[in-house]
Amino acid sequence: MHIITLTSDWKEHDYYVASLKGKLLSACPEAQIVDINHRIKPFNGSHAAFIVRNSYTHFPENTIHIIAVNAEPDQGGELLAARKDKHFFLCADNGILG
Repeated sequence: MHIITLTSDWKEHDYYVASLKGKLLSACPEAQIVDINHRIKPFNGSHAAFIVRNSYTHFPENTIHIIAVNAEPDQGGELLAARKDKHFFLCADNGILG
């Protein structure tokens, strides 16, 4: 079973989180999706980095952590995938992984 965590600035009253969960489960029905935090202040990468940095080590190895804060890359911007401590991190290239 794959574990996927979600951290975003999307808030819980919108449909974005549900849409992403639906897409993830359609692609990987056996995945377990864990919400870390959806109350990050909009575009606050420092807050998101703090939350993820202090929570990811409590998850099993090979967990995939999606950080959707300030997630729309600038035109020509890149999406990043990184591996650290046997965990995977996906986010926009906006400084969060720095």
